Amino acid sequence: MCELYENNPDNELTVSLDLLENDSTVKIVRSQVTIDNGSLSTSDISPPSVHFKVSFKHLSLASRWFKIMLSRGWEEAKTVYKDGYCHVTLDYGFDPGAFKLLLDIIHEKTSKVSRSFDLEMLAKVSVLVDDFECYEEVDVFVDIWLDSLPISPLTKYSRDLVLWIFVSFVFRRSELFEFTTRTAILHSTEPIQTFGLPSLAKIDEKRQELLNQLTGTLHDVFDKLRRSQALCGFECDSMLLGAIIKQLYPHYLIWPKPSEPFIGFNFAKSAKTVRSLRSPAWCDMLMRTTATKGSEDEEMHFGTKKKKEKHRSP
Repeated sequence: MCELYENNPDNELTVSLDLLENDSTVKIVRSQVTIDNGSLSTSDISPPSVHFKVSFKHLSLASRWFKIMLSRGWEEAKTVYKDGYCHVTLDYGFDPGAFKLLLDIIHEKTSKVSRSFDLEMLAKVSVLVDDFECYEEVDVFVDIWLDSLPISPLTKYSRDLVLWIFVSFVFRRSELFEFTTRTAILHSTEPIQTFGLPSLAKIDEKRQELLNQLTGTLHDVFDKLRRSQALCGFECDSMLLGAIIKQLYPHYLIWPKPSEPFIGFNFAKSAKTVRSLRSPAWCDMLMRTTATKGSEDEEMHFGTKKKKEKHRSP
């Protein structure tokens, strides 16, 4: 299959996109990074393609990536073929609909640019904008697109949340980016998708840092209670140790000790579990009494009370 789109009467360049094999799963590709729920299928047969006749000048002015590539980069961009055009092939799997929309903006055909579409298409456009570095060209449309797209409650880590993180990052919407990354950090049970961008890698680093602090503090307490030297007494330490094991074992927070990248662990849920830990009532009473025994005449001794002996001078 081969489709041809013409974007400008003064076309000088043909850009070809090799398409991914069609299936029911929407695929968003940033260079060689695939974000989807499945996997790319491979074939020895050449994939179908879409061709765009575009303006060399418009692309160079709008996109830093195209400017470098066309002026001093690829050899194929310097070769003029028999049809009078230079031919450039992009085999990154970009979505042709999103690419056409971007080309319409670059070639000032704004009447053809849709004012509303779904999150999937917005994410595909943001992939192109980030790769081709043409942020200013599309900025005037971003608020229109975002206003037309209701943001459903994002209270858990999901594919939609990942797309919102990338969209807000590319289009520099700080409030949305802060909200979506916070949700991902607190609720993700797996490494957070980074799209191959070092800046986004810090999001999962923060998630792992919080889980390291939580599990580290928890196991410090656990190890102290296991040692032979008593914290508040053999009976009290034993009861507290048993209570911790009993309450945390079902949540896999004891054995084995959770470790990076903390697959299966949700920080918000784990923190809630730790905050809800119950201490045996007997230990609570013993610890409270022991803490104030210096100012009282009575002390608790294994559940019984006895009067302190008063020492008299001889």
